[in-house]
Amino acid sequence: HLQKISTSRCFATQQSCTEVINEPDETKHTKIKKKIPAKKSPTKKSKQRSNIDEKALKVEVERTQSFEPAWWGNVLVNATHPHIALAAIKTTNNSKNDKCYPPIHTLILGTHPSITSLHQSQYYGHPLNAFWYIAGDCLGFRRSLAVSEKTGKPYAYFHEHLKFGEENILDYADQLGRLVENGFALWDIVGECKREGSLDQSIEDEVPNPIRDFCEGSLDLGGLKNIGKSVKRIVVANGTTGGAYFVKHFSEWFMDGKILAGEDELSQRVFKSIMNKAKKANPDGFENDAIKVICVPSVSPAAASLSYLQKREAWETYCYTPGLSDVESWKKNQILHHINNTAKRRAKGDFDILATSPKKTKSATKSTRQRSPSPSPSKVSNIPQILSRDLAKL
Repeated sequence: HLQKISTSRCFATQQSCTEVINEPDETKHTKIKKKIPAKKSPTKKSKQRSNIDEKALKVEVERTQSFEPAWWGNVLVNATHPHIALAAIKTTNNSKNDKCYPPIHTLILGTHPSITSLHQSQYYGHPLNAFWYIAGDCLGFRRSLAVSEKTGKPYAYFHEHLKFGEENILDYADQLGRLVENGFALWDIVGECKREGSLDQSIEDEVPNPIRDFCEGSLDLGGLKNIGKSVKRIVVANGTTGGAYFVKHFSEWFMDGKILAGEDELSQRVFKSIMNKAKKANPDGFENDAIKVICVPSVSPAAASLSYLQKREAWETYCYTPGLSDVESWKKNQILHHINNTAKRRAKGDFDILATSPKKTKSATKSTRQRSPSPSPSKVSNIPQILSRDLAKL
């Protein structure tokens, strides 16, 4: 009879398993042995080696800090912002007086500066970032040639769509000056964090900037306060991701009824959840002067789902057009204010009146021509010249 016998024996000392198989043969049975090595359990030394390897591979990510807020006070008036040198400012307004600049109406918030921006010490410093190209199209300048320094080829994403030519190119300092002199301010949501790379999704252990303190006027900006109390809108520059970070750190601001989502579709979608909670917490409605938080398409080169023209249209509609409209209203109010002050001072006779002194007449001794007799000084009427700084400004 043909029989098949299989036996397995495990030797603990050798940590191996031996299979003995008896198979039939025409003349005799043969024994075949197969050794299968068992998995060895990790020892203490191997564990220590693996931990050391993991530590060697894992590089500690340094914390990075965002820039300080940029507004006309630290950019144009005293030029204390780190990005600005006083000699580089070439703004259209030569007067270094805070009264000549409009109140801050729009605060534009990025998430956190990219590696390129931190290295160059510039807001939105990456050459493919659309922020300064859009700002230039809306404020009358051009960021750069929009040509790659490596390849010499134009950036196809927006090169053909820019409104202004090469003669309107401004350097970074002047671009920043043009932006803030029109009442816009720049800052970031995240003040400091750990991040490997430049993507917003990689931000860890973040600390927000005191944006609410800035807008409520309690933040000390070089000895000046109440600067941000005039802010009417906050524009989140990095789309849905930036909006998520804003809600994460400023949800109580919504719940207090002092900020609310903008009317556009993207803002309503991004802030839908927190707005539903805020409406329940404020059954009587939000405050009349509540700041609108507007989420616009991201200007990051990583957000390529929308074209440059689509991004520019959204930014122009919800950021720059309302902001410039606020500036025009402010200018009209300034003119009316000067006119009213001038009328009041004129009614009180509070002008600098300078009487012209009578001119001395020269006798015509050598001239044979007959001249009409010069009137005596007593007959010369004093002609008042009204000099007023207010009228000069008007």
